[in-house]
Formats: sequence, structure tokens, C-alpha cells
Amino acid sequence: MTILFFALLPHKINRVSNVIVFFVTSIIDINKLSLNISTFNLIKLNISYSNWLALVVYRDITMSVILLIYANVYFTTKDKRKRWGITILTFLLLLGGSQLLRGLSMMEYTGWTIYYESICIGVLIGITFLTARYSTRCDGGKQHG
Repeated sequence: MTILFFALLPHKINRVSNVIVFFVTSIIDINKLSLNISTFNLIKLNISYSNWLALVVYRDITMSVILLIYANVYFTTKDKRKRWGITILTFLLLLGGSQLLRGLSMMEYTGWTIYYESICIGVLIGITFLTARYSTRCDGGKQHG
């Protein structure tokens, strides 16, 4: 689905910027989850192989890809309403995904709340925005087709 989306997107940010955005968002989110689980004990995992695999796929791949798609659509759209719309949609997708994992008992909030998760998602979207903005300015901007 991601490959199809990127193939059909007429304008996208360049490959170097996409790689930088993907790695920055992945590193930040993986470290946030690791700190919340092991250091601060704010999230407890339901340890089974299938649950662990679902959590890894969501946090390490799905979340970063959604943020990468957000950056590409945001920076290739001129209309401010569409930019706000994609930002809100991205926020809701990420919040919905994390709550789905919690609702399916793959993880349990022990000291963490949906409010904290919302703030972290908002910060992650902001970091994605700033990383994409900086990397596209430094590396030459958009590419066509």
C-alpha cells in the first residue's frame, strides 16, 4: 500500500529527505517506547510472540510510514485546509493505532494515559514536520514523479 501510494503521488519530497524523516521518526518513537516500558514502567506489555510482533510492526514500521506519508503530502500540498486536514488525519490515525493496541490488550497503561500519548504524538508530528522542512531545504526540495 505504501509503495502504491508513493508511486501514485505526483510530487514528493526527495529520497534523501524521505530517508532522514523515516529514520528520525523511527529512532525517536522506538526510544520513547523503550523508556516508557523499561525505565519508567509506565507501559506494561502483554508478552506473547504475536503481541510483541504486532507492537514491533506498528511502532517500528507503521507509525514511521504514516509520518513519512504525512510529510510527503504536507510538503507537496499548497492548500492550507488540506494541510490542516492531513495533520489532523495523521494525528487521529496514530492515536487510533496506539489505542487499538491497548484495546486488544497488547499493552497496558500503568502510569501512562491517552493524554500523554496524545502529547507525544503531537510532538512526533512536529518533529516530523521540522525534520522534513529542514532536510528538504538543505537537499533541494521536491522531486516530480
